[in-house]
Parts: sequence; C-alpha cells; structure tokens
Amino acid sequence: MKNFACMFAVAVFMITSRVEAQSFAIEETTIAGVQEALQGKATTCRQIVQAYLDRIAAYDRKGPALNAILTLNPKALAEADRLDAERAAGAAMGPLFCAPLVLKDNYNTADLPTTGGSAALEGMQPPADAFVVARLRKAGAIILGKSNMHEFALAGTTVSSLGGQTLDAYDLTRTPGGSSGGTGVAVAANLALAGTGSDTVNSIRSPASANALVGIRPTKGLLSRSGIMPVSETQDAIGPIARNVADAARLLEVMAGYDPNDPATAWSIGNTPAGYVQFLKAGGLRGARIGVLKAMYGNASEHQDVNAVMAAAIAALKNAGAEVVDVDAPALDANKLGPENDVQKYEFKTLINAYLAQCPGKDTFRDHRIRQGSQAFAGEIFVERGSVHQRHGGAGLQGAAVAKPAYAAGADVGFRRARAGCDRLPAAATAGRAVERTQSGRPQRHSCFRHRISGHHRAGRVLAADRKCPAGRAGRNGYSGKTLERGTFD
Repeated sequence: MKNFACMFAVAVFMITSRVEAQSFAIEETTIAGVQEALQGKATTCRQIVQAYLDRIAAYDRKGPALNAILTLNPKALAEADRLDAERAAGAAMGPLFCAPLVLKDNYNTADLPTTGGSAALEGMQPPADAFVVARLRKAGAIILGKSNMHEFALAGTTVSSLGGQTLDAYDLTRTPGGSSGGTGVAVAANLALAGTGSDTVNSIRSPASANALVGIRPTKGLLSRSGIMPVSETQDAIGPIARNVADAARLLEVMAGYDPNDPATAWSIGNTPAGYVQFLKAGGLRGARIGVLKAMYGNASEHQDVNAVMAAAIAALKNAGAEVVDVDAPALDANKLGPENDVQKYEFKTLINAYLAQCPGKDTFRDHRIRQGSQAFAGEIFVERGSVHQRHGGAGLQGAAVAKPAYAAGADVGFRRARAGCDRLPAAATAGRAVERTQSGRPQRHSCFRHRISGHHRAGRVLAADRKCPAGRAGRNGYSGKTLERGTFD
C-alpha cells in the first residue's frame, strides 16, 4: 500500500509539473519573466522556444500571414536543449538566458543567411557573427531567425524582393514602418521576445512607433556596426527593439562595447556607465532633464493627432518628475533636415561594395551580376526610390546590358514574391490605399505597390503610383524627397 501511495504521489507530481510547464504564457512576457519561470521550473527553454515557433507558424505563415520572418533558425530547439542541459547541471543563467530573439536580416550571422531582403543575395552566408550578435549569443540569447526588412534598408515600408510586404500587427491595411518593420511586427505579435534593428534615418523609431514598442537608436559609437550591412557611415546606427523599457535596456547593456572593427566605438571608452539595467528603478525620471525638439514636430493638420500623443507623453514625463526643456533648433526642422542633410545616397555605393567584397563565396553570385562587354560590375549598386538594382556600367540603365539566365530567373522570382506580398494585403487596402507612416508621423497614402518590369527595371521594383515620376527620372528617394537620376547618385 505504501509503494502504491509513493507511485501515486510521483504520478501526481509529474502531471502537475507538466501542467505548470504548459501554463506559462509567452504572450507579453519579459526577459525577467522568462528567467523567473525557468528558475521556478514552470517551463523549460525548449518549451518556450517551441511556443514562439508555434506562433510564427500560426500567425506569420498562416492566419493573418504577417510575413515578418524571412528565415527560421533550424537549430533553435537544439540551442534550447543545450541551455536546458546547462541549467540542469547547475550553470548560472546569463543576462539573456533563453531569450528568443529575431535579428533584422542585415545583421551577419554565421549560421543563417544575411540577405538585406534582396533576392539577388538569397543564401549569402557570412563567415562570422556580427560583433553584437556574438555578444547576444554569449549572454544566452537564442536566435529564432531573421526578420524581413525594407530591401537593403533604403526605405520605410518594409517590402523586399525576397520577403514581400510585411503587414502591421495592429492594422493589416497599414505598413509596419521600416526599414526594421519585420522585427517590429515579430515583437509586437509575440513571434519573438525582442529583436534588433538598424537606423539610418528613422528605421528603428518608425517601426517602434507603428507597433507600440520601445526602440533605441543610441549615440553613435555606443554599439558596434561591424558585421551589419551598411548604408551610411555618417548616419548608420543599430539598436534593440522590445515591448518595454526594461527589455530594451537589457539588450542594450549586452550589445554595448568597444569593437576595434568599428573605430567609432572608441569614443565610448570611459564615457558609458557600467550598465543600463541599474537605472531601472522607481522614480528614475525624477530630476532628469529631457529636451523636446519642437522643430521636429509637424505643423500641418494631418500632424495634430501625433502632436496630441506627444503632448500626453510629455505630461506623463513631467508627472514622473522629469524636467522638460523645449529646445529651439531651426536647423533641425524636420521639413529641411532630410532633404538638405541626408547623405546616405552619397555614401551607400562605396560602403555596400566594400561589404559585398568581403562576403565569402561571392563568386557564387557571379550569375547575378550584370555585365557589359568584358567588364564585370560586381556588386555595383545604385539607389532608386529606395530600391536597389544592379548597375549596367558607364552607359547607365540605358545601356544594352545582357543579364545571364540565372540573374533573370532570380529577378522573376523576386518579382513574384513582391507581387505575392502585395496581393496578401486585405481588399480594403488594395481597393483603397495602403498607408505609410513617415518619420514625421504624417500618414502618406499610396496605392498598393505597382511594379514596373522592363529591360532595366528589375525584380522588387516598387513605385508608389500616386507619386508621379518626372520625365526621364526613375523615382524619389523615400526619405529625402530628392529625385535621383537613373543609375547615378546626383
């Protein structure tokens, strides 16, 4: 009888443990919440990772088909098993232990392709993790996968020739902002615990705003950009995207550090605190001085809803004890700052060519290159309305360049994927208008992405039909509003 009672007690304990493990909800949890659940044996790392993978299958691939994830990590569950084994053996948990993250697909990863969302770079495999990715892994994070992004991070609606259009998690008729919109949607829809983005103009803050998240664009030099597909040396920054300030601070603390491969990080030596989590305390805003750049506000009628939200946020800061200081800086007028000072179109070509030249196995992409005569323009890229295309040599796009069959096939695939992403938008969006939220907060309406495909407009070419292109010109830069000549950086 005693043996039966012992067996019954063990059975009850096993059933109870299983129910407790299954009862942990990943929706809206935090990094601290995950670690508390693991310490209390309410769940396992494998079960947490599996729960996120299940949500991706249910909501990113099916259901609303948010289209936030480009690539899944096939080793994510194995990584979770390894962490569970380490925990069972008594190992201490790192600051991001079993935190399932998504990385924007311009972060180099040694075990997953890094494509910048471009079909022309499909399958490109970097030899090593980016500096910050290595730090995230060392801290215990699990990389669930890579998120969709606006192709090469050159515009703000998160559509790419490789991944198509990502949909806003809160309103399927709207874009999620960008270019880090895939990460924004993945975090907002609980497809990942947190994630990373990059920001050349507004690409962390835009999706954070559009998806009710916390995004941090740090001071230049705080986070290393080595191993990140570049756009502009002057303007590029990277940072975390999370659902709350605490998780953003935890990621920032892990990612920060000096990296000799990004000389800008030398400026942070001796100029940063030991960490950022230490500042997560009640009353932390008391006495803080926070500047408000009024010149960045829009003053048209369509800006007033956004301005009202800003006013409420500022009131909340004051109520928490912060001193808010209005800053008068006419030089930072939002209507002039982009058009007059945005330098990405001048810096991008040199940087991206250097990045591609370092990619191992780049010869495997030879069939994707456009050749004219005997001269190969390997990785020669130009910007056009925020899209990226292969350049056809000195004659520009008017030249009679010959595309190899593999490139043409890749172009066709990219077009079909981009078109499919557009077609997945609800009828209300395609019959009416989709909405792009710009960095000023002003919604811009445009028809569902019209694709021009001809001898010189390649796959993934996206034009806003409402934005008329001047004669002889290809389109407008998505941020600065300056018109770019075909095949040139004017």
